[in-house]
Amino acid sequence: MQFLDQAYNRDAYLDFLANKFQFNKLIPITSDVKSFQRLGTVTTQDDKTLPVFEIHIKSNTKLERNRVGLRNLVAKQIKSEDGALAVYIDENKGQWRFSFIAIEYGFDESGLTKTQTASKRFTYLLGKDAKTRTAKKRFNILNKQSNLADLKTAFSVEQLNKEFYDALYKWYDNAKNEVVFPNDENAQSHIEASLIRFLTRILFVWFLKEKHLINPDLFDLEKLKNLIDYDKDSSFYKAILQNLFFATLNRRIKDRDFRRTTSGKPNNTNYLATNIYRYQEYFQNNDEQKIMNLFKQTPFLNGGLFECLDHEASDDEKLDYDKNKDIRKVRSAIRIDGFSDNDKNELVFTNEHFFNAEETGLCDLFNQYQFTIEESTPLDIEVALDPELLGKVFENLLATYNPETGKQAQKATGSFYTPREIVDYMVDESLKQHFKTHTDLSESQINDCFIEGKTKLKEAQIKTVIETIDSLKILDPAVGSGAYPMGILQRLVFILDKIDHENTHFKQQQLDKAEQMEGASKKASIEVIEQVFSKDNQHNAYGKKLMLIENSIYGVDIQPIAIQICKLRFFISLAIEHKPNQDANDNYGIKALPNLETKFIVANTLLPLGKIEVELGQTLGMFDTGIKDLQDNLAEVRHQYFTAKTLKTKRKYRNEDKDLREKMKSRLKQSGITPEVEASIQKVVDWDLYNQNAQSDWFDPEWMFGVKAGFDIVLGNPPYIRQEKIKQWKNQFKQSYQVFTGTADIYTYFYEKGFHLLNENGHLCYITSNKWMRAKYGEKLRYFFKETTHLKQIIDFEGEQIFENATVDTNILLCSKHDQTPDESFHYQKQLPDEENPLFTMAIADLSGNAYTLQAPEILALKKKIETIGTPLKDWDINIYRGVLTGFNEAFIIGTAKRDELIAQDPKSAEIIKPILRGRDIKAYEHHWAGLWIIATFPVLKIDIDYYPAIKNHLLDFGKDRLEQAGKKLPDGTKSRKKTGNKWFETQDQIGYHAEFEKEKIVYSEIVQKPQFYLDKHNHYIEATAFIMSGSNLKFLVALLHSQLITYTFKMFYAGGGLGEKGYRYKKVFLEQLPIPQILEAEQQPFIDLVDKILTAKKDDKDTSDYETKIDQMVYKLYNLNADEIKIIEDKK
Repeated sequence: MQFLDQAYNRDAYLDFLANKFQFNKLIPITSDVKSFQRLGTVTTQDDKTLPVFEIHIKSNTKLERNRVGLRNLVAKQIKSEDGALAVYIDENKGQWRFSFIAIEYGFDESGLTKTQTASKRFTYLLGKDAKTRTAKKRFNILNKQSNLADLKTAFSVEQLNKEFYDALYKWYDNAKNEVVFPNDENAQSHIEASLIRFLTRILFVWFLKEKHLINPDLFDLEKLKNLIDYDKDSSFYKAILQNLFFATLNRRIKDRDFRRTTSGKPNNTNYLATNIYRYQEYFQNNDEQKIMNLFKQTPFLNGGLFECLDHEASDDEKLDYDKNKDIRKVRSAIRIDGFSDNDKNELVFTNEHFFNAEETGLCDLFNQYQFTIEESTPLDIEVALDPELLGKVFENLLATYNPETGKQAQKATGSFYTPREIVDYMVDESLKQHFKTHTDLSESQINDCFIEGKTKLKEAQIKTVIETIDSLKILDPAVGSGAYPMGILQRLVFILDKIDHENTHFKQQQLDKAEQMEGASKKASIEVIEQVFSKDNQHNAYGKKLMLIENSIYGVDIQPIAIQICKLRFFISLAIEHKPNQDANDNYGIKALPNLETKFIVANTLLPLGKIEVELGQTLGMFDTGIKDLQDNLAEVRHQYFTAKTLKTKRKYRNEDKDLREKMKSRLKQSGITPEVEASIQKVVDWDLYNQNAQSDWFDPEWMFGVKAGFDIVLGNPPYIRQEKIKQWKNQFKQSYQVFTGTADIYTYFYEKGFHLLNENGHLCYITSNKWMRAKYGEKLRYFFKETTHLKQIIDFEGEQIFENATVDTNILLCSKHDQTPDESFHYQKQLPDEENPLFTMAIADLSGNAYTLQAPEILALKKKIETIGTPLKDWDINIYRGVLTGFNEAFIIGTAKRDELIAQDPKSAEIIKPILRGRDIKAYEHHWAGLWIIATFPVLKIDIDYYPAIKNHLLDFGKDRLEQAGKKLPDGTKSRKKTGNKWFETQDQIGYHAEFEKEKIVYSEIVQKPQFYLDKHNHYIEATAFIMSGSNLKFLVALLHSQLITYTFKMFYAGGGLGEKGYRYKKVFLEQLPIPQILEAEQQPFIDLVDKILTAKKDDKDTSDYETKIDQMVYKLYNLNADEIKIIEDKK
């Protein structure tokens, strides 16, 4: 496949197609590009036909800027085929793109005519200097037996993502145990955070390499060996990477300099100056100018990503406790990145981590893949590592770092990143709702803003949309790697580019706002606006992105490293818009990146300043204009900081920020405020916006972002953290949230918080677990949505897996906040809506407080009918109990041979050894006992284990420490059983209902694909994966519980979900809600007779389907169902 590495050659390309597919040549087609030919068709093994096109691009055509037109050019030539193959040749560069265009079809309004609804293009960059490893690997698999699905796989970016992430994670997992950063405690979490921070920096550098802004010799191993003393360990990281990060990218070209030395050794002149070149001794030619020349083609970037985090110790940091020496010590500096010549601050990041013989070093890895600076869109995807794909990589790395998700994330790739189509849908729906409430555009005019093509809006409407966009305030309260803010940015840029391609109106909007400013701020703002919207930048998106980021987009996360990753995404998005030149005085055409500390902050979104939050706001408002002036000055400082370029200027604004906060505190103290208010003010004063490692334990949008009236849109994917892991915050949540329930997962509080962060007519849109819709802990939240918010839309995905490998079932919810009469209806679906699956309308009054059931009116009517006739099982004469939880089944559940052995040793053992069934042993109307027994040492029995010496010795064989119920970690890495008050030889649960096992009872599996209830008369005990139901009317209940109607009713209206394709769950709290008619014993008899026949037939392994069908018909009659209602159930079989 050498032709993939070379300039395009038609004969080689056609030979490739002929070898892989059936190929027939056809007549050329001309077009308005330099040349456009239809070379022929290929036919896949499953008889799918794809035309093959060859497009030569004109020399002045920018492929990356004309993606839509070039994709549509091919799509228009496709009539009814299943896609197309196309090559786009750029002869000037010696490169070409090989694309697979996938076509999506729908039907017109008549439902009869098939029409093309969308085309997606998947592309490889090939030819000169391209990385073709992935393409060769994928295409080698293709052969003449390949079908269309194989072709799609060959162009799959998801597979590339997984492959790259697996390799990167393997590197990261090894490095975190080997790399040493000069942190005093060198905690593992510090190393992992430092490694992820390093990866954000090095990956940004790799994107800069794609723009030819980094000297390629710095990453060429053979050339490196002639540049640095490669035998000195860590020389590559120190001499090349640290100097590149901190002394090059973080400093203006004209200011770059080396650390001062005395007699060849560093002196203290530049102590803690973290933006000057170091490690002169690591270079083979240590002439300062020659060393600096290695970095001279690299521009200054700014933005904070490459700002060294080493800093002078504050008063609080100077005194530190040295655990190793058991003494207090004084330190003058805090070393985080370790950019230091001092041997005492030694770090270890070996050259082997970057280059090695096995080619598993980081640079080895990166060199195997094609990186692209172009952001893929939903319809145009390059099979390469783009910023969007890297967002997924970092979200997964972040998940391995977070303690709540680490263990699961290490086993799963892709589970923790919201899929692009979900992000796009939520972004679009939120913006459309905002346009509906803030413009007079019709629904069709709003929708037109979101699709490709020329705008249909008039100039006045364009101005209205631009004003609406410019005033937007959007928050992601759990920002992660930044998928949602980035989705918002990309969609707003798309809309602006469509309606105002020349930036005429949007630029004027910015100038009009700048004119309202005063003094230096006004002048500086106008200069920035004129620069980013200059004629040279008229058609790129840099100006739009910069203004949107500063004016509209905000994010919060509790993890500092998440904010670092989020900022990286935005830096890359801005950097790709630059058009490099050769002028060092113009910073090579690269505009300095903004400082995003004021846009993305590290804080706990869910915790306010406290009960006095409102009181503090009133205090600020009541005071004289001096307080307001200080607030205004603070906002102005943060506005100026956004575009500050030098470290000196940034430090100036940081100091001004701190001084203003101190003045505000002093001013307020003079007013005689309460100690509580003073404590909150002190929190505000102490909060350092500019400390990238600081984490605030409170969040206030007015103080932190200057957003006083609330946000127009709050959207995102709040974390899924179970209630057991948020115990430290529960008391505060209880005081702050009306939806608080002790067993609620953390996302429930994000719903209420997000709603209260909205302004009037604002919109909230989240994707979360859907458990709140049915679970007991969601009852207050369900009431909150129904009574307080204006529900707009719920997408309940039920069993559909949205997050790869994640077991959580999810929903999207969109609601709004306003004082008008609550909406009478909302829209719902079970999947993302499209032409074939439109949104349905449902009355809000039909939402039940017990559970939200999203169904069509006829199904809700059926539910109401069933509930009217039936009585919930909790009101029957029955009891439901869980099986026995031992905490260590290997010790307590034994086979028949071991049972016989124990009884032989001590006949008394038989007294407490009982037959047991597991969930998997239970089937419909029958069981398959596996010959297992339980040692029934239930705590409630208060057994003296010395009375049963054989059993005691058997248990001791497993280790007393392991059996202890103490919750302790053992020296071998295992854990003892969960902490309880029970003894080492007892089961974990008390089992106060043990007598019920020896009665006639229904036993059933908790998690099933279909109902499995068995009437047990053999005194079986049950293990914890199953339940028992004891009481009256058991045969009648077994009949109904297996019926089609009751199965449909439970799955449709009561089952809790959360299991995806694993089935559904007969959880006790759900099963107790099931409505079963309480009829007389005589009326039960026909059901009982049929159950007896089924039980007899099962013993002989005979077919029982006829009996079961008769029961189904009798149950339909029991609930008075008509033919249409029966059809609803039968269609769901």
